[in-house]
Amino acid sequence: MAPVAAVRGGLRITLPGGIRLIVRDGSDIRVQRPPGISDDLLRPFLLGSAMGAVLHQRGALPLHASAIAVAVADGCVAFVGESGAGKSTLCAALACRGFSVFSDDLCALRAADSGGWQAEAGSAYPKLHDDAVDALALDAYTVVGPRTPAGKRTVHIPAAGQFRALPLRGVYALTADAPGARPAITRLGGSEALRVIWENVYRPSMALVLGSAERTFAMAAQVASCVPVNRLARERRHETMPQVLDLLESSWATLSVRQES
Repeated sequence: MAPVAAVRGGLRITLPGGIRLIVRDGSDIRVQRPPGISDDLLRPFLLGSAMGAVLHQRGALPLHASAIAVAVADGCVAFVGESGAGKSTLCAALACRGFSVFSDDLCALRAADSGGWQAEAGSAYPKLHDDAVDALALDAYTVVGPRTPAGKRTVHIPAAGQFRALPLRGVYALTADAPGARPAITRLGGSEALRVIWENVYRPSMALVLGSAERTFAMAAQVASCVPVNRLARERRHETMPQVLDLLESSWATLSVRQES
């Protein structure tokens, strides 16, 4: 985790390779980088750490999540989980079925004027390890730029639509299940739902340094109370991905009926 410190008007983020980012007032990003750090190597840090700091400063609730647009639900759903849980891979697999990647790795939430919560569109370029690219046969799509510092490849899968913001219709926490178990969705409530949202706030240390941790926790509690939070248990094997996708699509059809009622 990159060290975060307070500076006048904002945050200083120290990153691998001697990179430093100064983010102030939710609008100003200054980059300090040693020779040899190219724009391509810097880009993931700008889309991640720097943008996370911007969102905290602007009063949004940033989640460490990847999201997909779901037309039948007239909104989007977000997938959360620890690094390596398969958030981006799941979104890429859904994109291969015609869904649109709404945001990869970082998803900004805001309270909607009409009630509920909405997500703002982010980077629609999933970052995947080689095994996921191969399993999903994504070499047919454009691989953008060099590998990320984590060794992932950034893939451009043509989107079915362009968005700015969509209502958040559900959050799914990805967990690994026992070998051979069928994928299952379990609705969470109360403290369990709140724990999922709070544990997946993007870089909560930023809120702590900014003095906004209490406000951030309050927003997490509001999201947990009015947005369905679920646990999605499945085997973390590419061979079982079709079963997971079928389960999600069937659950979203039910969600669509609820939205219309």
